[in-house]
Amino acid sequence: MLEYKWCGSCVLCSILWYGVLPDKGRGVRFEWATRCTETIHSLVVITGAVAWVCGALEEVEWLIRIMYGYLMFDTAYEIALPWAQGRPGPPDLAFTVHHVVGIALHVLTLETRHAVAKSYAPYIYLAELSTPFLHWSWMLNVSRKTESTLFFVNGIVGTLMYVVFRVLLPPALLVHAVATPGAWRAHAGYPQAYWCFVGALVCFVVLNWVWFGKLIELLRAKLSRRGG
Repeated sequence: MLEYKWCGSCVLCSILWYGVLPDKGRGVRFEWATRCTETIHSLVVITGAVAWVCGALEEVEWLIRIMYGYLMFDTAYEIALPWAQGRPGPPDLAFTVHHVVGIALHVLTLETRHAVAKSYAPYIYLAELSTPFLHWSWMLNVSRKTESTLFFVNGIVGTLMYVVFRVLLPPALLVHAVATPGAWRAHAGYPQAYWCFVGALVCFVVLNWVWFGKLIELLRAKLSRRGG
C-alpha cells in the first residue's frame, strides 16, 4: 500500500542523506538527514495540497496516504532521536500526541472513506508551507549562520507562514466544521467520523498555538541578539 511504501521511502532517503552529509556528530547528522527527507516530503505535500485547493487535482486519497506514511516515519524518528543524540528517554510529549492523533485521523478517514473528511485534508496540509523554513532555520543555526541575512529572512518568512497556515487556518477550519455538520450526515461514518475530526482539529489548534508561543520567544531572542 502507498502509505507503507512512502514510509519506507522516507527511511531509505534518510539513510542516503546520512551517508552523504559531513560528520558533525551522530546526533546532529541523524537529525540533519531526517530533516532533509522531511523537507522533500513537505514540498511534495505542498504541491498536492495547493493543486487541490486550486482545483487542479481531482483525487486526494494518494495525498492522504503519503501523509499517513510520513506520520509513521516521523513518529519512529521522534522515538529514535533521543537515542541518536545520546540522551535515551521518551520522545517529546507534544509531538507524540500530535502524531498519534494525526495517525488516528488518517486511519479513520481512509477506513470510512468519508468524502467530507477527505476534502478537508489538503487544507490541513497547507500547514506544510511553514515546514521547509523551520528545517532551513535549524540547519542554518547548526551551521552557525544565525547572524546572516539569510537566517533572518528565512525566520521572518517562516514565521509568517506559520501564523497563516498553522495558527490562523486551523481554527478557521474548525469553525467551518462545527458550523456545517449537515455536510457530514450524508456520508457513512457519521457521527463518529465527524466528532473525531472535530476533536483532532481542536488538538491541532491547541498544539499549534503552544508551539507558536515557543517560536515567538525564539525569534525574539534571535532579534534581540541581532540588534545588540
